[in-house]
Amino acid sequence: MPQEYVVRWQGARIGAGASVFHFHSIGSSAGAAGIATAVKQLFTSTQALFSADITFSFDAEVRELSNSGTLIAAYPVAPPADISGSSNSSYANGTGLMVRHNTGQVVAGRRLLGRTFMVPVVTSCFSTSGDVTSATQTTVNGAFSALRTTVSGSGSNFAVWSKTHAAVGDVLGSETQSRPSTLRTRNDRV
Repeated sequence: MPQEYVVRWQGARIGAGASVFHFHSIGSSAGAAGIATAVKQLFTSTQALFSADITFSFDAEVRELSNSGTLIAAYPVAPPADISGSSNSSYANGTGLMVRHNTGQVVAGRRLLGRTFMVPVVTSCFSTSGDVTSATQTTVNGAFSALRTTVSGSGSNFAVWSKTHAAVGDVLGSETQSRPSTLRTRNDRV
């Protein structure tokens, strides 16, 4: 069964958003606390990629769900303190990077993959050709590797959840894509 933990993003220009992380096999308050700590460390180790006007807030609970999405239990955690990006560099609103998570599983004839979007990131994350720099990729890949290692020490695994197919797969590796990602809203104007 999947567990989920939510990080909320807030910024003057970006408004509000959220990143939802899924895990597999905690089933305890100690495991939930380990998840909260590991996710905070992920954002701490990547905070130089974000502008100082972006704040990340962490939930006070880890929710355990059935494979179909029904809430089974909520494990309260002491929410880590909010953190902000640490860069004073400029950024293009809505432009960032995408991390692909591989599970090695096939569900309904398709590979079970997850994605995390980190948008917006500062312009120093991009090369003059517009691609995500190798240094940025190394930083983000290392942060997700540390997340997997840290939560496994708490009796859990970083995972991808397909609610549609009621399947959960443990993440085997995460790779930051070299092409930038953009996020759009219905309010984007041409």
